[in-house]
Amino acid sequence: MGLQMAEIEVNDLMSIGVIQDEPGYQIPPEGWTLGQNVRYLANGVEMLPGWSPTLGINPRGVPAAPAAPVLSQVAGGAFPLSTFFVKVTYVNVDGETTASAESSLVVAANNFLVVASPIGSNSATSWNVYVSTNTGIETKQNASPIALGTNFTQNFALLTGANPPLVNTTFDTPMALMYISSATQPWWLWASLLHIYVFDGVNDTDITRAVGGNYAAVDAKSWNGTLFQGVPILNDGIDKPQFWANYSAGQKMQDLTNWPANFTSRVVRSFLSYMFALNNTSSGVNLPHQVRWSNAAVPGSLPSTWDFTDPTNDAGSTDLPDVASGRILDGQELQGQFFIYKEASTWRVQFIGSPFVFSFHSFMENTGILASRCLAITADGRQHVVATQDDILVHNGISSESLLSKRMRRYLFNRIDPSTFDTSFMFNNPVYDEIWFCYPSNGAAEPDSALIWNYKYNSFTEATGIDFRAAEIGTIPVTGQTWAQQTLTWAQDSAQWATSKRRRIAVCNPNTKKLILLDDTGTVTRDGVTFTGIVQRTGLSITGQKRNGEWVVDLKNQKMIRVLWPKIQAQNTVQIRVGYAQLINGNITWNPYQTFDPDINLFVEGCEGQGRSISVEFRGQTGWRLDGYKLDLEPLGEF
Repeated sequence: MGLQMAEIEVNDLMSIGVIQDEPGYQIPPEGWTLGQNVRYLANGVEMLPGWSPTLGINPRGVPAAPAAPVLSQVAGGAFPLSTFFVKVTYVNVDGETTASAESSLVVAANNFLVVASPIGSNSATSWNVYVSTNTGIETKQNASPIALGTNFTQNFALLTGANPPLVNTTFDTPMALMYISSATQPWWLWASLLHIYVFDGVNDTDITRAVGGNYAAVDAKSWNGTLFQGVPILNDGIDKPQFWANYSAGQKMQDLTNWPANFTSRVVRSFLSYMFALNNTSSGVNLPHQVRWSNAAVPGSLPSTWDFTDPTNDAGSTDLPDVASGRILDGQELQGQFFIYKEASTWRVQFIGSPFVFSFHSFMENTGILASRCLAITADGRQHVVATQDDILVHNGISSESLLSKRMRRYLFNRIDPSTFDTSFMFNNPVYDEIWFCYPSNGAAEPDSALIWNYKYNSFTEATGIDFRAAEIGTIPVTGQTWAQQTLTWAQDSAQWATSKRRRIAVCNPNTKKLILLDDTGTVTRDGVTFTGIVQRTGLSITGQKRNGEWVVDLKNQKMIRVLWPKIQAQNTVQIRVGYAQLINGNITWNPYQTFDPDINLFVEGCEGQGRSISVEFRGQTGWRLDGYKLDLEPLGEF
């Protein structure tokens, strides 16, 4: 009896997820061997939406380049007659604008070129000048920025300096975010290395402390904080923690009241009515195992004291004794308990009341956290997800389990850069039932990749090409029209006057110096930059399915795909290809990509070839969704 052609249908594309630690032939057909910039949703897999700027306009930036410079000449020197072409830029503490329009001037022999200072603009403090004797190739002539109001004289031979910048970098660099919900409106605090701002739904306002000057944060991981009794507190680990006394754009941040003198804390968190300070420095001496807590505070107020030597209050201090487990890196509440994470251990803290106030017990003796911020809480508030030194774990305060074992563990930890791993961070994306672990791949200084765990399906995908440094969930306000702006009648207009985007993720992008809305379903680009969503399955050796649903696997016979039928939706076209391998885990010979338009095509041709295992790949850049695919597969026999 000859071999019969089989129709093989693969559905449930989210049930297994991406597995990198096992060869393809060991993975069930529903699984993937690669899935980048995609997610699982409603029993299918789809490309991630794009990203777009949000939360106002960076307030410290100089929004436009200077006007074309005003040129003149002054007697002096012995230079010959020359025509000069000039551009200028603004400079502030954060960077430099793009260049102005070009001006030119014929300067007589024995004269110097004079460039007038541009007028002041926003936060600009100085300016740069770019000059050449040919149009369009100006180079920088000043060694350091020139103070606004001071003109520049070209009394020396032209220098071959830098060209004018192509990107405006004068905006402040967002590094951290905090969302605050109030009865009247949402508020967003965000911090750069030196400043703190608030977005009130319309404008960003600098609310850096009036007394004490700029902050001393060195990078994104410096910042942490807590919403304590309704009071927002931000901490950079170097300055005193900062609190925002009133929800008002006119309210400046202030040093936390009653904070101990000559004392800083690496991490500040809240638990019940207490504030916790973790990994502290007192009078210049680092105490990496120390935990201090404040006196209990009433709702809406700050702690009255941190003096643990006074027996009349609940403030206290303890040192976790397992010194060999490394420093304290973070802590977070979970279901009425507080968990403190060291590099190689985890401690459980429970409230027991006076006189000891809290009890401290080891929860995981040999497992800690990879870095600060590598911790998230699932949307139901019942589990911590933690990136450890060699795994990602989930625990409910009683027991823990590995998420990566036999799936992504070796793959992930071989990819994380061993020098910059401490820039990694984690956040919850509850709308999509996801935890994102963002990390720097080998050679990267900051996170450029993310492993995405869908905790509804217990499946993984990845995001590549990320360039954000912190994330926060909250409500993104969207302003509608005013009555005066409306031109339609009440009956004609069906739009909402104003809307808000609830439970959305905003991220800090230091490269573009913008706050970004993740998962903006209105765009397929990342702030104008295209990207590709791709899923790939290699090592398929199935030839059919039994009545009970069990797959029939044949590792000996040669196979050929006649036609591939994708169950796919797309805004435009997608690219699909098929590949074959003669050895079960050998090199794949891929057929050329076939362009597939779901509005026109029913199936993909150009699939012919032969091998003992087959591979399929789907990719696109304009938004697409795959719910399954069917293969017309012809067994060719053993040869």
